[in-house]
Amino acid sequence: MCLVTDTKMQKLSLQTHHITDLYCAVDNVLVEPAKPHGGRPLAIRQSEIVTILVWNALTCPQKTLKAIHDSTKLYHAQDFPQLPRYNRFVDHCHRALPALILTLQSLLVTKALVRLMDATMLEVCKLARADRHKTAKGGADFGKNHQGWHYGFKLHASIDRRGRFCGLIFTPANIYDASNPKRAYQSSRG
Repeated sequence: MCLVTDTKMQKLSLQTHHITDLYCAVDNVLVEPAKPHGGRPLAIRQSEIVTILVWNALTCPQKTLKAIHDSTKLYHAQDFPQLPRYNRFVDHCHRALPALILTLQSLLVTKALVRLMDATMLEVCKLARADRHKTAKGGADFGKNHQGWHYGFKLHASIDRRGRFCGLIFTPANIYDASNPKRAYQSSRG
């Protein structure tokens, strides 16, 4: 990210201490759900999980939740001292998905005259296991791009001329990039 000033150009980059700033921004957007009656209190807040997921996407994209958990445990143990074991971390990530979507929606620029769009494949599993895959069976599909065949989804993202997010949508991998992904997704789902 570059910031142009009157006299010179400054280059800004994320440092490890910026994770605190990111957490404050996420925590301001999210409202923590009410605590359930009975049972143990949650060891980690939703805003912390969303911060971990967004931070890893910005700094060192990990491909799996296991890699995100290990990276956080290694490099940010002091920032998240209550980080649960991996299996509980996965449960927290699944519960935090609506909060992650809400956070991303709050960052979208809705009034952009010019939008640039691109898509990337999100594999659910390897092609050899696609017939046995069960988690996203109703939504994932086969698709092909310049890298070859994939089984999973596509993430379509658009930005404005200043590089700010304008829109995000997930579709099955068989949706062509040049089509209207929203209309194509609705027609492919019935």
